[in-house]
Amino acid sequence: MNNSAAGLIDSQGTLGISAGAVDNRGGQIASQQAASLGASSLDNRAGQLSSNAALSLTLTGNLLNTQNAKLASAGPLLLEAAAIDNQGGSLISQNLLQLTAASLNNAGGTLAARNGLDLLLSGALNNSASGLIHSQQGTLEIQAQSLNNQGGALSAQQDLSLGLNGLLDNRSGHIQSINGNLDLHQSGAVDNTGGVLSSLQGWLKLLSAGLFDNDGGTTQAQALAITAKGVDNRAGHLSALAGDSRITATGATFNNQGGGLYAQQTLQVSAADFNNQGASQGLGGKVAGGRIDFGLSGALNNRFGLIESDSTLSLNASGFGNSGGSCVLWAPQAPP
Repeated sequence: MNNSAAGLIDSQGTLGISAGAVDNRGGQIASQQAASLGASSLDNRAGQLSSNAALSLTLTGNLLNTQNAKLASAGPLLLEAAAIDNQGGSLISQNLLQLTAASLNNAGGTLAARNGLDLLLSGALNNSASGLIHSQQGTLEIQAQSLNNQGGALSAQQDLSLGLNGLLDNRSGHIQSINGNLDLHQSGAVDNTGGVLSSLQGWLKLLSAGLFDNDGGTTQAQALAITAKGVDNRAGHLSALAGDSRITATGATFNNQGGGLYAQQTLQVSAADFNNQGASQGLGGKVAGGRIDFGLSGALNNRFGLIESDSTLSLNASGFGNSGGSCVLWAPQAPP
């Protein structure tokens, strides 16, 4: 079916299309009521496909939605395809958005839903170059092989869940839950260099079989629970704003050189070695919590570093270096 070059298909009622390859380059397909399209592929470059109610697209092949193209619905938007290329395009629902595909390239593109937004991908998700995936009032749930979110943003008003089988690349990116929890679970490494992982009102859980690299990054929530095969927080910021921060660097080093590690309540660290040193006074790492508990199979190096607790400080390690460093216990004093 060819509706390209300013072609127009406009229905005041429902609209159903069944075809092979659909060419809507620079064209417009619109429906005032529910619309459905079943095809082998859809080329919607610089085109528009919209419904004032529900919109359902089922493609056995690929979707091209680039060059400021737009797929939009006032009702639920359901999309199933092989590979989806939404670079510089928009997929927008005023209700919920559900997308199932082999892969999605949303570099510089926008996926937005007023309510819940669900992405189920068997392959990679690319949301780099100011890509935006946003649930305005609901949850955001993503399952994919890997995520490239360099300079991109994932945002949800409620819970945000991200499950990956491979790498999470959030360099200079933002992943944020505004009023819910942030749940990150992946089999690969997490690179948050210069990035932000944030849950403003809820907890943040991160489970990774690889290294968690928070070098120059910010990871914060009301409470933190992080398990990874090593933690690099050099010049980074890890903070539990109201509750506990429990971090496990499974059999590996926790590097906090020049970094900040904080918890309003209990701060618990399990690792091989903990490096909190700096090159000179004031350049070491900073660790602060209501209560601090270090369980290390190796050594704690606090050269020119600062560790301070409001109540108790427990250290179990094979070695402790504190040259030029400070360990401070602000224990409450008994009333006179």
